[in-house]
Amino acid sequence: MDDHLHLLELDEEADRACDSDVRAYYDSLTPEIIGNGWFDRRMERIHEELSIATSRTFYSEPRRYQPSPAQLPTRHPLRAIAWVLDQAPAGSTVRVYCYLLCCPMAMDLLIHHGGNKTVKVIMNPSGQTTSRIEEFFSDHGRIALRAFRDRLQIRVANVNGATCARYTSLHDNSLITDLHTTFGSYNLTNAARHQNWESLHVADAEPSHAAHFDGLWNSLARRTVRDVYPTLAPPSPPTRRRELPRNNDRQARRQRIH
Repeated sequence: MDDHLHLLELDEEADRACDSDVRAYYDSLTPEIIGNGWFDRRMERIHEELSIATSRTFYSEPRRYQPSPAQLPTRHPLRAIAWVLDQAPAGSTVRVYCYLLCCPMAMDLLIHHGGNKTVKVIMNPSGQTTSRIEEFFSDHGRIALRAFRDRLQIRVANVNGATCARYTSLHDNSLITDLHTTFGSYNLTNAARHQNWESLHVADAEPSHAAHFDGLWNSLARRTVRDVYPTLAPPSPPTRRRELPRNNDRQARRQRIH
C-alpha cells in the first residue's frame, strides 16, 4: 500500500464516490415528508418491528442504491441505531463516537433525538464530514443549521496530541445510551450504508462505557465544534428584548386609531 494513503483518506474518498446517491436522496425529499421533528419523516418508523431477542448483530452489504429509508433491509445497522435511540429514555444522555458523519439519514436521527435527549458527539476531524454537514445545511436551509447547533453537543478529537502518531484518528463508531451500546465496523457514512460489507452489534450498556466516553469528552473542553469548525455552529443570535412603547408613541398610536 502507498505509504501516503491514510485509512481516513480512503474512507473519505469512498464517501465522495457516493455523491450522486446523496444527491438522489435529497432530490427524493418533498415538502409533505418533512415535519414532526424530522427532516425526512420516512425515518421515524425504520426501527419498528425490529427485535434483538433472537440476534443482536446487524449487517449491511453492497446493494443497489435506493433513496428511501423505508427501503433499508430489515436487519440493516441503521435500523438498529434508530431502535437503540428510540429505546433511550427521554431526558437521558446519548454518547456517540463518530469517525465520520456523512450520511444525511444518520444526521437526521441524531438531530431528531437531540430534541428530547442530550446528544454528545466526539467527532474525528474530517474535511469530508464538514462538507457533508454543510451540504445538509444547504439542502434543508437555516433551520437545519440551527437544529444542528442547538440539539447536538459536539467536540472534536485531538489527533495531533503529544502521544499521537502520524496517522492517528478517532476510529471508534460506538453509540452509548443508558440501556445499550453499539459497536462494530458500521460507521455513519454513505458508503457504509449501501456499498460495503459492515456489521453492528447491540450490547447491554455497562457503566464503564459511559465513563470512558466522559473522560475523553472532558479532556476536549476546548475543542468544541464551534472552536474547531466555527461555520458549523455559529453563535445563537442574541435575543431581542421587546421594548415597551414610550408615552409619546402611545399618544401617536391613539391619534392614528381615532
